[in-house]
Amino acid sequence: MAPERAKRFRHWLRDNLAPGPAVAFIRFWNRLVRSELRGWELVQEERAKGPVIFCHWHGDDLALLGPFAGQGLTMMVSRSRDGEFLARIMSRLGYRIVRGSTTRGGVGAMKSLVLAARQGRDLGLTVDGPRGPRTQVQPGVIALAKLTGAPIFPAGVWARRSWRFPGTWHQTYLPKPGSLVRIVFDRPVRVPAEAGKEELEAKRQELEAELHRLHDLAAGKTLG
Repeated sequence: MAPERAKRFRHWLRDNLAPGPAVAFIRFWNRLVRSELRGWELVQEERAKGPVIFCHWHGDDLALLGPFAGQGLTMMVSRSRDGEFLARIMSRLGYRIVRGSTTRGGVGAMKSLVLAARQGRDLGLTVDGPRGPRTQVQPGVIALAKLTGAPIFPAGVWARRSWRFPGTWHQTYLPKPGSLVRIVFDRPVRVPAEAGKEELEAKRQELEAELHRLHDLAAGKTLG
């Protein structure tokens, strides 16, 4: 599908498809995809101690919506029209939604996320947005970890076969029926409460490198 046609189709879905049918479709589609979690025991060890922060790249959203539905994650979703539609769907899938981004409503959204963590809720963020550049971690997640003390669990996500939506910077994809979706976790990235500017930047770079490494691991590039 040509990029312009794909864009028009995406906008048509956003403006005409009600959240109810969209949620039903996601739940049905999730049954057609095989999800494999690696390193989940490491996540569970930390969750037993307190809230954690999950993070991933833009584009991985559709591969993750189903496997993590109903776990009560608090997610930040942008205030755009696309974000409004996505927020309504995610709410019905059991996610808690905070509206905002680094460009719109960021301060209020950050306060809401900090409050959610202090109430014991796990958080989830896409960390290379809201407008890119793609696969480059923005500093908000590092600041959030510093404020809350919650460890960051980057997720490496890979689908064996998928349809990719062209014409968007985030390269969102939909796993094909019968495809394997592999989600890989490892030891978390921790940000000390006393971290200064240089250490915060070092942690941002560490998280970015870890997301790339885990994606490669999920894709089997370094698997035995």
